[in-house]
Amino acid sequence: MRSIEENSLFLNKLWNITRFSWMNVGNIEKSRTELSEIIKKNKKSLLPYEKWILSRLAEITEKMTIGLDSYNFSLSGSDLIAFIRDEFADFAIEAYKIEKDRSELGKEVISLITLDILTLLHPYAPHITETLYGYITGGKVLANSVWPVATLDRSIEAEMKIESIFGIVKTIRNLRAERGIKPGDLRDAYIVTPSIETENLENNAGLIR
Repeated sequence: MRSIEENSLFLNKLWNITRFSWMNVGNIEKSRTELSEIIKKNKKSLLPYEKWILSRLAEITEKMTIGLDSYNFSLSGSDLIAFIRDEFADFAIEAYKIEKDRSELGKEVISLITLDILTLLHPYAPHITETLYGYITGGKVLANSVWPVATLDRSIEAEMKIESIFGIVKTIRNLRAERGIKPGDLRDAYIVTPSIETENLENNAGLIR
């Protein structure tokens, strides 16, 4: 029963993710191949969090491919759910909300990842993924789509930079909670960091704020 409830909550989250994508980018008319080419051609314009989520997507795509080829369905499915829930929904989408005005490729990145997670999840939940895919693409059929391949190679450096930012944000949130500071009560925060980390903090100042 607990497993059914957890999966129900996840599928509801998946529905909300897709709805958010549609509300922000509209129907995804370009194919994933076209979106990948746009991103690769303009990858220097990617924001740090966009490089991070594309790197994480590259890893989960490889894990899913290897897992399904080796019939390791359960572990691969758990990894994919964690990626969708904990990384794409909880971090990447929230970062998009904050950074979309200064992002040149935000819509392309959100569109590509939405298409890919629906495709990767299709063997596990074919009915809802087919419905959502058709909804967001204006009626295209997911079952006819090709299996995703990574748009960009995985970058451990890009991942570490953003994970450092997430660590700072979590620490500040914990400090606020410990001191009973209300969410709307703004306070100054001073971050002491080695000079080598300064550029990373400046590039992601919007996320920290």
